[in-house]
Amino acid sequence: MSLQSVLKKGWWGSIFFVVWVCVALALGARGYWELYAAKASGDEAAGALVLNVASSALALFLGGGSGNEGGLWLAVARAMAILTSFAAIVLAAWALWRWPLSHHFKLHWAWPLREPRGKQYLICGLGELGYALAENLCEEEAKLRVVAIESNPANPNIERLRNKGAVVIEGNATDIDVLRKAQLSKASHVIMLTGSDAINLEILAAVKEDEKTRERGAGNRLRCHVHLYNRENRIPFEVGGRHWPPVTDGLEISLLNVFESVAQRLFQDHPLGSNADTVEPGAEPVRVLISGFGRMGEAVLVETMLLGHFCNHVPIQITILDDDAERKRENFYRRHWEVKNHLDYWGLRLWRLEFVKDLAESRLAKSLTDYTDILACHDSEDEALTAIHQLWDRHRQRDNRRSTRFFVHAPSGRDITNSKIETFGPRRQTCCKSFVIDDELEQVARKTNLMYAKLKSGSRDDDQDFERKLQSDDANRDQDKKLHWDNFTLLKKASNKTEKRHMKIKTAALGLEECEEGEEPPEEVIKFNELLQGPAKDALDKFGEESIESANRMLTLASHGKGMNQITVIKRLNDLAETEKARWNAFYVVNNFILGKKSESELSHDCLMSWGDINNLNDNDARKSVINYDYKNVYQIREVLRHFGKGVRPIASENKNT
Repeated sequence: MSLQSVLKKGWWGSIFFVVWVCVALALGARGYWELYAAKASGDEAAGALVLNVASSALALFLGGGSGNEGGLWLAVARAMAILTSFAAIVLAAWALWRWPLSHHFKLHWAWPLREPRGKQYLICGLGELGYALAENLCEEEAKLRVVAIESNPANPNIERLRNKGAVVIEGNATDIDVLRKAQLSKASHVIMLTGSDAINLEILAAVKEDEKTRERGAGNRLRCHVHLYNRENRIPFEVGGRHWPPVTDGLEISLLNVFESVAQRLFQDHPLGSNADTVEPGAEPVRVLISGFGRMGEAVLVETMLLGHFCNHVPIQITILDDDAERKRENFYRRHWEVKNHLDYWGLRLWRLEFVKDLAESRLAKSLTDYTDILACHDSEDEALTAIHQLWDRHRQRDNRRSTRFFVHAPSGRDITNSKIETFGPRRQTCCKSFVIDDELEQVARKTNLMYAKLKSGSRDDDQDFERKLQSDDANRDQDKKLHWDNFTLLKKASNKTEKRHMKIKTAALGLEECEEGEEPPEEVIKFNELLQGPAKDALDKFGEESIESANRMLTLASHGKGMNQITVIKRLNDLAETEKARWNAFYVVNNFILGKKSESELSHDCLMSWGDINNLNDNDARKSVINYDYKNVYQIREVLRHFGKGVRPIASENKNT
């Protein structure tokens, strides 16, 4: 082993210590040899002399020997032995108390005195998810303070995270004393990632019962991010549940599911239908094949059902390939019992869906080349890789009549040699601050909800003034306060976020793509608000002047795209409003709502109707006004993007599907 590798591994300290001890022993042995040899009688055995010298030299490290005896060699040896013993005691104490002392210093002295003051993140659970998030937070700016709680002292992630500068408390996070030891009172965010829904809910209950949490005001809320694998465990957060409402003066609760996050990220990076014709009536449907139906597969299926709605109104076709297809189909319908009432030619006819054990059983596709997207979604990364390569090999043996995309679930983030297969779901992308805590999508949803609230209330105030009114405690504004984002149920927040995830599909249907705001082409604005008729005009007229101007500019840019003109844009706009109604219906059907009186607690909604049925309502029926919001979600695209420094431009002709 080279000297360079020894120094690189940090062994030089150990080598120096060993050499130091050996030198001290050698000097002590020499000093005692001179001392004892002078005093020894002629007939004393040499062996006894050697033993006396050795034992006396070793005794120096225990404080043995008189300072008056011996010469220079023994005095130096005695000093080195004392330093060695002292250093050993200090190092042993440091090894034993290093982390407790370091953590105490960080929690009580270093962090509170640091300026500018930053946020403190408390992570409960250091499994794969918890460690990935903690590692990402440690890599952020120095003002971020990371504290973790882990119940298993043998977890290697404890030492790994401590070496990155975080504080790790060993203990059970369901114990309020452990939470307080981790400085819960100073935390701005608590993220529960233990891997068990039950334990995460117990931790949340302990946090809510802490008196200092309840003492927090509305401006200093503790944000709790609770990871739940099973959708059934969200019931306590629904209206009337144990954790309802999700926002109080001292607390704000949001729910996480890493599989759903992965599916959402997948279709934001690779929007459904972007490799197919989704605008011409009668075009081939978008067909998706999902191989493997565990937690990841179900999350991808649900996201496909939520977003797979296009302006040509051709229902998406989804095939689930799994060795245990029949049992998993029944389990899926137990959780989403309303879905099967709106498949194929039933109900609202939102999707076509099949579960098969073998592709030969498929009724929706004749061969693999019929699919637009093939995804290996097995929870096991090795199984997913095996499946996608098998599907790829079978696919390339046939004539490829369409541009099929291949995706594989790879949480490790490994690269695969086949450049035609995209990986998705790396933990470093889905377990990160921007995705889990900041939730950029929620910031977009908050903004668009404010636009929705202004439209519903008829306010022409600017955004800041209107938001202050929504937050006002004036009793006369109770109705308006229900429109504020913080007062929304988790279901309504999820609905709003789903609409924003669908925005890329709408933008592409208009022949547009996102760009930086400065890259937006300067175009003379056509006043589309004067060209529109019927519900499309009524909806736009309800906007403020600035919003109308933004919608006109967006539609103008669309009219300059390939194959587009003013008449085409207006038709596409009406088709997209109808598409938005289908997307809204899909969200509520997936969440098991039925047509009935509007009641979230009873899972019913009075607007769960087709576009045609809504339009055929009597003009005096208040439900007919919901059409305005379907148009609103199209008109607002550019304005929403503009608030985040983005704009829109016509899609380059080589990238455009028409």
